[in-house]
Amino acid sequence: AWLRARADDAGFLCLLALLVRAATSLHPYSGEATPPRFGDYEAHRHWMEVTLNLPARSWYVQGPDNDLEYWGIDYPPLSAYLARALASVAACVGPGL
Repeated sequence: AWLRARADDAGFLCLLALLVRAATSLHPYSGEATPPRFGDYEAHRHWMEVTLNLPARSWYVQGPDNDLEYWGIDYPPLSAYLARALASVAACVGPGL
């Protein structure tokens, strides 16, 4: 009831959001201190690179252009196609990326 009463208070919601952000920043992230695997950001960046530059049949197969030990795509194909869509948008926005 107390939380519901405060739900309309924008200041309370901002404070709650900052508290959650602060609480999550106290813990290490995946890949921390393990170069070159610098975490989820690097994993998703790599997935976009793989899906944009390799044919779909090569996304889940070890090969000279796809090292599955280095952040291989380990999610279902729908996630890979989402990575490809995002990579296509990024390639249009910043062709040099």
